[in-house]
Amino acid sequence: MQPLHFKTKAYRVYAPYLFKLKSFIASSLGHFWRLDKQQTQELINYYWDQYLAKKFYQEVPYYPGKKLNLKNIERSSDTIFVLGCGASINDLTESDWGIINRHDSIGVNYFYAHDFRPTYHMIELGQSPLSLTCVNQHLLSDKSRRNESVFMQIRHIMRRKEGKLCDENGNLYLYSPSVPKSTSVNLIKRIIKKWYSNKNHLLHHSSTLDCAIHFSYQMGYKNIYLLGVDLNNSKYFWDHPPSLSQSYIDIKAATTDDYLRGNFDPTPEAKHATAQKKTTERYNALPIMEYLSLVDEHIMKKNNIRFATCTNTSLLKDYIDYVDLKSLK
Repeated sequence: MQPLHFKTKAYRVYAPYLFKLKSFIASSLGHFWRLDKQQTQELINYYWDQYLAKKFYQEVPYYPGKKLNLKNIERSSDTIFVLGCGASINDLTESDWGIINRHDSIGVNYFYAHDFRPTYHMIELGQSPLSLTCVNQHLLSDKSRRNESVFMQIRHIMRRKEGKLCDENGNLYLYSPSVPKSTSVNLIKRIIKKWYSNKNHLLHHSSTLDCAIHFSYQMGYKNIYLLGVDLNNSKYFWDHPPSLSQSYIDIKAATTDDYLRGNFDPTPEAKHATAQKKTTERYNALPIMEYLSLVDEHIMKKNNIRFATCTNTSLLKDYIDYVDLKSLK
């Protein structure tokens, strides 16, 4: 972890007292919500994490890129496609991509390896040092991609001891989400209902995907469609591509190293790591399907937002709506 410049002498004096104040507020809310002892402690931790998420923005000037302010980001449609990296991306036809291209889109993590150019990218650096090399070489330094806004999670950048991001195109923005950690459906549901609609604030519970979806909601899209979010396996579109490019080769090496460092199941037929309860519990989070189901029930549907997967084989089809992509013509 890089030094945190906001941790001044004054901060070290007042921080313990501020933590006690936030703990009292969170405990009072926990009592009102009738949380048990563990859930109350997790709520206290989340209150403090919300504070730290704001403080991390003070670190932005020490890194390439600008602070992400959603008020300054423009959308050009009422529909957005959230593009994951699952193998089903290879099943999309030229006609399908034509439909997607008529609307805004956001690529998640390593999607930038694909030939399609989305409106935005939302990226967390993997644990592998290769992930930094890949994003620099295949996205941030590519002059032909200067019109694609790139959002990167600042915590994952700060934990790097070596290497530096480039921002040659001036399209790099750093975001700092709060991270509610709990496997309690009751607590996560309450957190979503209380904070998900807070303007210019992103939540990150179990993956970059859920952050990209929250971004889409905060931006005011009326239709949020998921593609390439397979989850029922761990295959990626670069594993068996129609044609092999250098970006595919490099990113395959980076993700293989990520899986090794994260101690994830590398078996292609195994569920994606974010969908495996055993793995998500290790990170004190719900499986991504359960989390998104809560978001859909308590946020999307109540705000008349059409939230659905457009991948017929996705594991999410059992948790949220399915919409045939070809029906959107």
